[in-house]
Amino acid sequence: MGRLPADASFLAPGRAPDQAPYHPWMSAPRGALPGKHDQVRSLLLAQAYLDRYEHAAEGDIVFPLLSQPIVELCLRIPTWLWIADGQNRAIARDAFASAIPEEVVRRRSKGGLNAFVAAVFEDNIEGLTAQLINGRLAQAGLLDLSAVREILANPALASGQALFRVLQLADVEAWARTWDDP
Repeated sequence: MGRLPADASFLAPGRAPDQAPYHPWMSAPRGALPGKHDQVRSLLLAQAYLDRYEHAAEGDIVFPLLSQPIVELCLRIPTWLWIADGQNRAIARDAFASAIPEEVVRRRSKGGLNAFVAAVFEDNIEGLTAQLINGRLAQAGLLDLSAVREILANPALASGQALFRVLQLADVEAWARTWDDP
C-alpha cells in the first residue's frame, strides 16, 4: 500500500522504476474497503491534473465538483450504496431525478471521450510521430521506440489505455521540451 500504480507500457525495458512512487493518500487505513481506496486514488489522479498546469496565471479557476464539501460528501457515501437496482451512480441519479429527463436518469450507457480522443489522435498522428520518435524521451533512451512506432503507424491499435498512454507520453515530451538543455 501507499504506492501509485505504475505503467511501464511504451517505456524501454529497464527504464521504469523498480518500485512505483509512494503517495500517502494511497495508504488506506486498516479496514478500508477497496472501493473507497479506488475513490481516493481517483481524487489523487484528478489532483495531479489540477496541479500540473498554471491555471491561475489566467485567473481563478473553479472546479465545483471537486470542491471540498462535494468531495467530502462523496467520500462519506458507503461503497455499497454506489449501485442500486443495477444502476451505478445511484445516489446522484436519485438526487437529480426531478431535474433531468427520466431516460437520462435511467440510461444504462453513454458515450465517452474515447471516440473523440481517437479522432484527434489520428488527425495529429504526423505531429505526434515527430514529437515522440525524435523527442527528448527517445533521445534519452526512455521509450520503447518499436512499440511507439507500431502504434503510431497503426492508429487503429490505439484504443483505450494504449491511446491515453501514448498521449500521456506526448504530454511528458512537451513538458520536457520546456526545459533548457543541461
